[in-house]
Amino acid sequence: FGWDVVQDILNGAHDLDTHFVETNPRHNLPVLLALVDLWNDHFLPSSCSYKPCGGKMITPFMESFSSYPSFVATLEAQVCGQANHSGRNRNPYSHVAPSGLVVDGGINGAFDRVSYQGRRAPPCELIVAMEPQLPSSRMDKDFMKFYSECVYGESEQSNQDRSICSFFSHADVMAFGSGGYRNRDGRGGSSVHTGGGSSAFGHGLGSASFDSHVPSTPQAVSHDNDFAEGNRPSSLLICTRCDPFTIGQLVALSEHRALISAKLWDVEHYAFTQLHGSSIRSKQTEGMAEKLDLLYQRLDLVGNVDEDGETDPVGGPKLNLATTTLLGHYASRMHEQKARYKTER
Repeated sequence: FGWDVVQDILNGAHDLDTHFVETNPRHNLPVLLALVDLWNDHFLPSSCSYKPCGGKMITPFMESFSSYPSFVATLEAQVCGQANHSGRNRNPYSHVAPSGLVVDGGINGAFDRVSYQGRRAPPCELIVAMEPQLPSSRMDKDFMKFYSECVYGESEQSNQDRSICSFFSHADVMAFGSGGYRNRDGRGGSSVHTGGGSSAFGHGLGSASFDSHVPSTPQAVSHDNDFAEGNRPSSLLICTRCDPFTIGQLVALSEHRALISAKLWDVEHYAFTQLHGSSIRSKQTEGMAEKLDLLYQRLDLVGNVDEDGETDPVGGPKLNLATTTLLGHYASRMHEQKARYKTER
């Protein structure tokens, strides 16, 4: 990146840190988003017929944000991904833990069917930038001119225009369903738009949340399965542009949001420590590797990994029968591939 880009990222993170520390909770974006997560995760399933599963689905509407869902998933899995074992009872809901589950919704709402019609779909979070992502200034000038004309030209709607329209349409369809659809002449569907405030901060990043209680009254559609039930909650993250400053803001926003969620659920938050269950998996992996080496040795000597009546012919670490059988199939096939490679070489 170079130091200038890294400095912009740090400046964006500092800007959000300042917002988090100095802003009243009523307008504090990490606090508000954490409260939205708490509502969607615990209270919403008991207050409506729609029963969302835990966690949330993050859907980027720009290629530039394609890595954002995986970052948030990693962060929240580490911070909020365990139950409360401290024995404290300060929180009446301490026996219930946050899901810590984040699903990548795909670019431009690729999983829209489960969002519109699924009975156990997770709440959605959509993210987009108002300004398009332009190529590097080091690109060829003619190409830059052509690209800028495609984005800002007045001949027709650009891809950015279509993405923004799709972004808001996705949220509206989830909120109001087929009953909120309006024809070109303005008729049809609900005329009342409810739910969701918004707040903005720093470099132009904002949020809104939808939880409509408009009854679903599907209009006449082209196909029996082409409908949306509505009453699906969604949160909208709208940035001015996707630049290093905004990325720093998003990183700090995600960290503070996960921390507040852990505090609300009274979860011990030790992010990225070694003792969070992975040490058990590491020991199991070592035993699995030892068993695989023994299987390869048997294949070299005997040519097969099992004989009639033998459940564990190679000895070594004790594994369950299903795992031993499947590992034996893998060893046989890989041993064959290695032998073929040596012969061809």
